[in-house]
Amino acid sequence: MLSLPKILIISALASLVGVEVRGDRVLAANPDHVQQLLTTNNCPSCDLRGANLANARLRNANLSNAELQGATLTYANLSGANLTRANLTDTNLGGANLRRANMQAAQMRLVNLSNANLTNANLNRANLDTAKLPGADLTGASLNQAYLGDSNLISATLKDARLPRAVLAAANLSGADLRGANFQGAILRGAGCDRSDLTGANFVNADLTNTKFAYANLSNANLRGARLGFAYFYGANLTAANLTGADLRQANLWRSTLSGANLVGANLEAATLPLSRLDRANLSYSNFTDADLRGANLDTANLSNANFSHANLIEANLSNANLTDTNFTETKFK
Repeated sequence: MLSLPKILIISALASLVGVEVRGDRVLAANPDHVQQLLTTNNCPSCDLRGANLANARLRNANLSNAELQGATLTYANLSGANLTRANLTDTNLGGANLRRANMQAAQMRLVNLSNANLTNANLNRANLDTAKLPGADLTGASLNQAYLGDSNLISATLKDARLPRAVLAAANLSGADLRGANFQGAILRGAGCDRSDLTGANFVNADLTNTKFAYANLSNANLRGARLGFAYFYGANLTAANLTGADLRQANLWRSTLSGANLVGANLEAATLPLSRLDRANLSYSNFTDADLRGANLDTANLSNANFSHANLIEANLSNANLTDTNFTETKFK
C-alpha cells in the first residue's frame, strides 16, 4: 500500500502525462498507442488504460479489444466506433456520443454512461454490471443477452430497445421511457420501474418477480406468461395489457387499472387488488383464490370459469359481469 504523500506525488506526475490514479493504482496508457489512435483512428488491442480522451473526435474509430479501463472519454464522439470486446471497466463516457457504436461483448462494469447517446448501438452480450446510465438515450439499441444487474437507468430512454434474455436484476429504471421495448425472456427480478412508461413493451415469459411498477404505465404491454409473483403495481396503468397465463401470486395491485386487460388463465392467488379497476377485463379461467378485491370494479368483466374461492369481494362491483361457471366457494361479499 502506497503512503498518502507518494500517492499525491504520483497523481501530480500522472496528470502531466494524461494518465489516471485510482487508489494506489496508476492506470498508465501507452503514449504511443494514444498517439496512434489520435493520428490514425485505428487502435485495436491498444493499451489506453487511464488515458484522458475527453472531447476526442473518434468517429468510426477501431478500438476492438482495446484496454480502456479507467479512461476518460467524457463528451467524446465515438459514433459508429468499433468497441467489440473492449475493456471499458470504470471508464467515464458521460455525455459521449456512441450512436451506432458496436460494443458487442464489451466489458463495461462500473462504466459511467450518464446522459450518453447510445441510439441504435450494439451492446449484445455486453457486461454492464453496476453501470451508470441515468439520462442515457438507448433508443433502438440492441442489448440481447446483455448483463445490467444493479445498473442505474433512472430517466433513461430505451424506446424500442431490444433486450431479449437480458439480465436487469435489481436495476433501477424509475422514470425511464421503455415504450415498445422488447424484454422477452429477460430477468428483472427486484428491478425498480416506478413511474416508468412501458406502453406496448414486450415482457413475454420475462421474470419480473418482486419488480416495482408503482404508477407505471403498462397499457397495451404484453406480459403473457410472465413471472410477476410479489410484484408491486400500486396505481399502475395496465389498460388493455395482455397477462394471459401470467403468474401474479401475491402481487400488489392496489388501485391499479386493468380495464380491458386479458388475464385468461392468470394466477392471482392471494394477490391484493382493493379499489382496482377490472372493468371489461377477461378473467376467464383465472385463479383469484384468497385474493383481496375489496371495492374492485369488475363491471362487464368476463369471470366465466374463474376461481374466486375464499376471495374477498366486499363492496366489489360485479354489474353486468359474466359469471358463467364461476367458483365463489366461501367468497366474502359482505
